[in-house]
Amino acid sequence: MNGASILTFHDSVELFLHLSCRELGINVKKDMQFMQYWEALKNLPNGTSLGYKSEMDTLNTLRVNLKHQGIRPDESEIESSRVSTTNFFVRCTPIIFDVDFDRISMIDLVRYIPAREGLKEAITLMEQEKFEDALAKIAIAFEQIIEDYESRKVSRFGTSPFYFGKSLALHSSFFLGIEERKMKEFIDIVKDSIESMQEAMKILSLDIDYRQYVKFRLLVPQISRPLGSPNHYFITPSSRKHTAEECRFCYGFVIDSAIRVQDFDFDIEKTGG
Repeated sequence: MNGASILTFHDSVELFLHLSCRELGINVKKDMQFMQYWEALKNLPNGTSLGYKSEMDTLNTLRVNLKHQGIRPDESEIESSRVSTTNFFVRCTPIIFDVDFDRISMIDLVRYIPAREGLKEAITLMEQEKFEDALAKIAIAFEQIIEDYESRKVSRFGTSPFYFGKSLALHSSFFLGIEERKMKEFIDIVKDSIESMQEAMKILSLDIDYRQYVKFRLLVPQISRPLGSPNHYFITPSSRKHTAEECRFCYGFVIDSAIRVQDFDFDIEKTGG
């Protein structure tokens, strides 16, 4: 199991090298060999070099020995490769992409800026062990991601393709003034069933993992937004204490969900007529 990490180290470096060539407009041959990237990237705009060629050559040899000859690396070789790979990224990332490797975060993959900023605030709150406040920020970020995605995809009638019926929030037996017991039970059961199906259909249609979504919903506070107040949310706090592990799960779920919905994204503007 540890030996297989050599393959991942090698793949990550090779993908980085390929992306570097694309970033700099360097043509890459289909049969480009791993060590040939250093020649292709020798004339960098800032006059520096990638470095770590000998260390990556050693990594490449370990990969070939493992994958093609079945020779497993020992623990010292695995640890050396881990350190070399990390150091390679620390040195080369700012050279090619002008960003420090340690500052790279999965949050950067969230395109909707308000949600991304909210997740950054959640990280700070988690570090301060303010887990309830962090979960509120995370829950709002999820709502914002879904709302932004839907708002840019409307039919010619102004409705969302992810619309599965009107909200029944104000159609409970209480709001309808129903007093007869059996009728009250029937109306509330139907209302709850339809709302659950509407929610599930939207999540599934967006290709979000529904079982993870269920866990997410059980952990985060309930979020609601009054009509006409697009930037204001009501938060119903949870009655239980939360842990750092639960916050990390919810945080990761929101980022994974953002990546899933962004995987096929498009804008459809309403037209007059």
